[in-house]
Amino acid sequence: MTQRNKGFTLIELTIVIVIIGVIGLSIIIGKNIVRSYKVKMVASEFNHYKTQLNLFRSKYDATPGDFSDGWNYWNTNCAPTANICNGNNDLNIDADEELMFWRHMFLANLVHEEYSGVLDGGKIISGKNIPLSKLGETSGHWIANDTVFNKTHNFIIFGADEGNDTHYTGTLTPSEAYSLDKKMDDGKPDNGQIFAGDGVTLPAGSCVTSAIAPAEYVTDKGEKTCILYFTLKK
Repeated sequence: MTQRNKGFTLIELTIVIVIIGVIGLSIIIGKNIVRSYKVKMVASEFNHYKTQLNLFRSKYDATPGDFSDGWNYWNTNCAPTANICNGNNDLNIDADEELMFWRHMFLANLVHEEYSGVLDGGKIISGKNIPLSKLGETSGHWIANDTVFNKTHNFIIFGADEGNDTHYTGTLTPSEAYSLDKKMDDGKPDNGQIFAGDGVTLPAGSCVTSAIAPAEYVTDKGEKTCILYFTLKK
């Protein structure tokens, strides 16, 4: 009686390798689909915050953070003193008003998550003093009056935590940033209502070809090098 070989045949090994390959490819495709969905959510987040900002302005005739009458509305719920709570109402989101922007929005019931309005251990931390994005990791929405491509505005700056008091780490690939810019604006990093720049500490040209107009997205690079500046009208 012939004993059956208990080892795998070449055909069986081939089938196993193919199955493993298909599973691996499916996982990669699945991750790409999830990532693409989360990137699209960045546009929804910005549009939501812009709508809520307009509601705040309609109710208080001021911009959160810059609002000079917050203490009279929220007292110590806002901050320990009026000087910390109130802005100067000059229409610009100054450095000491950037985090209070989200505190005012919370106290006005226009965002659901509570934000402290101050640095956390000297740091900006997504989810604690600025909103954490659905993109995940440490991606978040920071408010600042800044200058990019020689244009100064109040911006929602979409980047990632740096571990200090700014928020300029790249969190999008150039292709992802371009896709969002093209969908929401003009697809140009140096013009329109949406601007883009290289993440801090990265070499020049990591996200855009130049910090001076004209510039283009460096879409042949796959690293997360880009931050986006969403313009807020005063």
